[in-house]
Amino acid sequence: MFIFLIALLVIAAGVALTVLIPKDGYGARPGPRSHADSFPPNSFV
Repeated sequence: MFIFLIALLVIAAGVALTVLIPKDGYGARPGPRSHADSFPPNSFV
């Protein structure tokens, strides 16, 4: 049971990261898009 809960937490965290980071980098602030493009969110992982 513990392993199942931990797996759910890991999956939820991964989904949250992949959904929220691109929105912060590209969608939320349209101004510094060229700045965000120079180092995409994947470089922070």
